[in-house]
Amino acid sequence: MNVRLKQLYDKIKNKCDSILLLSGGDRPDMNLLYYSGLNALDASGALYWKLDKEPVLLISDVNQKAEIQNVVQKKTQNDLYKTIESHSKIQKIGFNANRISIKTMVRLQAKLPTMRFIDISDELRDIRAIKDAKELKSMKKAADLAKSALRLGEKMVGKREMDVYKKINEYYLSKGARPAFDTIVAAGDNTKFIHTYPTDKRINKSDMVIIDTGARVDGYCSDFTTSFCKKPGERETVLLDLVKDASKEAMKVIRPGMNAGEACERVKIVFMDFAKYWPYPLGHGVGLDIHEYPNIRIGSDDILRKGMVFTLEPGLIVPDVGGARIEVTGVLQSKGFKAF
Repeated sequence: MNVRLKQLYDKIKNKCDSILLLSGGDRPDMNLLYYSGLNALDASGALYWKLDKEPVLLISDVNQKAEIQNVVQKKTQNDLYKTIESHSKIQKIGFNANRISIKTMVRLQAKLPTMRFIDISDELRDIRAIKDAKELKSMKKAADLAKSALRLGEKMVGKREMDVYKKINEYYLSKGARPAFDTIVAAGDNTKFIHTYPTDKRINKSDMVIIDTGARVDGYCSDFTTSFCKKPGERETVLLDLVKDASKEAMKVIRPGMNAGEACERVKIVFMDFAKYWPYPLGHGVGLDIHEYPNIRIGSDDILRKGMVFTLEPGLIVPDVGGARIEVTGVLQSKGFKAF
């Protein structure tokens, strides 16, 4: 039993007697990669583990790279049901409710009517929230690539938003990585949208510009954002200075044991009267998924713990001026937040 499965066993042994992790199609469950080594982005599969036996990995292509020794070819969904039924005296199956669709859940309950399905998504979430040295190494590589990509983008004033987007994607691929998500490149009025797709708009020196990008290395993500204006007016300068000050304050005040909502309130003070133009959370956890636990937003009760990796991304969208935000990914250490 590997270390991660042992952690999971200790958390759920009194809650269920087996677990089932399903991943495929447009609902990849990165827990499959975390616990079995199978890359859920590129392959579909199921990890079934009767807690008193060896875990079984069911995949259609048995040549896929994985760390689980007991690999079974899964030709149809019935192969999964037969595997589960072959383990006697199963009563409670733990599953990840955050990834299994309602349709799949109904099918499972119909095929396995004697089983009880127990949600273990919180346990899965809590274990993955604390990153080990190997994970941090991969995330540092992903962070370095994202920061280099931002520097490339900042040099492309005069080009179209789509040109910057393509350049960043090409850069990741040239380094053997992949984008962690669709890069956001927004200039001028387009910075007023929280999420937007690059357009043919040409980036002018007087435009506010936001570039939000991240790389994925060994399955692990990074997430960084820069905002700039090459020829800012007074209002653009005020906006950028406020966001820079908020970013510095966020990294300064964050400490282990702090309530995430409290951290947001501390940063909100920096924005003063502009706080009403802060439209989104202060940050979010990052790992195998681009958005993970904890949720760093106003009102959040999540407790920030040493070893968590998350973003801090204070930003404003001010009418008649534009949007700006600065985002960094980093790890929470005993003395505070350290950006990658």
